Amino acid sequence: MTPPGLVTPSVNFAPSNMRPWRLLRASVIAGAATAFTLGATPGDPTVPLWGHWSVGALTALAAAATGGVLAYRSYSRRNALAAAHGSHDPHWSHRVDALAAGVAHALISGLLVALTFILLHHLSGGASVSPLQATVAGGASIAIASLVATVAASRNETIHAVGMLMSLTVLGSLTSILTTPDPDWWHLHFSQLGTFHVFSGYMFNGTLIATGTLIVAFSFRVRRVLTAAARGAQLRSVRAPRIYAILVACVGANMAMVGFIPVNQQQFLHDRAATGMTLSFAALLILTPWLLRGLPARLTRATGLIAVILVVGATVFILGIINLAAFEIVAFGLMFSWIGVFATCVDARPAQVAPAPAFGPVPAAAPAPAPVPVRHIATGRPRRPLIVSRRVVRSSIDGSAARAMPPDTRRAASSIRPSLVSTARRPVRPARPDRAGPTPALRRLGGARRVAP
Repeated sequence: MTPPGLVTPSVNFAPSNMRPWRLLRASVIAGAATAFTLGATPGDPTVPLWGHWSVGALTALAAAATGGVLAYRSYSRRNALAAAHGSHDPHWSHRVDALAAGVAHALISGLLVALTFILLHHLSGGASVSPLQATVAGGASIAIASLVATVAASRNETIHAVGMLMSLTVLGSLTSILTTPDPDWWHLHFSQLGTFHVFSGYMFNGTLIATGTLIVAFSFRVRRVLTAAARGAQLRSVRAPRIYAILVACVGANMAMVGFIPVNQQQFLHDRAATGMTLSFAALLILTPWLLRGLPARLTRATGLIAVILVVGATVFILGIINLAAFEIVAFGLMFSWIGVFATCVDARPAQVAPAPAFGPVPAAAPAPAPVPVRHIATGRPRRPLIVSRRVVRSSIDGSAARAMPPDTRRAASSIRPSLVSTARRPVRPARPDRAGPTPALRRLGGARRVAP
């Protein structure tokens, strides 16, 4: 039994160790709250799938609450196990990561459920459902979203944090696109989605603000992993952690500023924030070959390829072949792609190189002593090891090999596993009077007394 406060080395980090009944309990509570809310709705007993007072909106709120709490606990537990095993040092930025993971997965769970009900609402032509159907659909959606959030938060690598940020941006943009009152927004730019004082505008601006804030929180992680790489002689520059953390924070702050200031209110400040985000990302690309020397070479190759694609995309946009909305899609995709490659490179561990042998003659190792064969005390011949079969074990009453054999061999058979078995031990034959040799009693006693030749 493990003493209190200690963690054995066999602790599994897999999501299967996260007690899935907690997900079921949280889903049942959230489904009951949704059913109670829908049952207390006055008027028509049917409720719409999406709208101001709908099953989709209530389920999205419940999924966001349960998903955020479960993700925070899952991420914190993973960090505690990693710290107990010595995988990383207990740093204060891990608490920031846990809080950011909880907030991000809460938003992702809510957006995932909301996007599902919006699609069902559009495909069904605005149909309404009964409270029982709404409760079943809401409970299933909350359970799935909570499970996804818990499993995703149990992976605390840097690449999973980048995927979390990208998922939040994509889901928020899709939700805003499906609910916008202007179907021709793509003729201008993505900022057109945030110019409406309706749900789509609030969703787009809120997504930018949330993603930018989480990128600022991600900058603390960037500094921590780069500092660890510099201490491990994997990164040559000691200034890279601070510089890259500042540039990543600038990208996030400018993105949040773009969401705070819509283009139809203060176009000058909105454009300056977008320009600041672009210049910060360009500085990350330019400084990579110099400041990140020592990391895997694929980061430098990916940086050069992304820079070439950005230049080609900007040229095509200036020539009028594509509009600003298409160029923004390309730019955001390349930005998250570069951050993903960066995350895989900083998480990569250098190969362990065996130390070179010291100069001078190497002393020869002493030869191992030859094993002394054990011989039978009566016959003087080597004694064969005792082999227990499964048939003998099954023939006993309690299933033990020691009780299925003669009393003089219990001690020898107790240390043999029945899984490594081949043949059954044959019974002792009676001695013939015409053959010289030890008696059966002496042969049985020889199993306990052995001498070296």
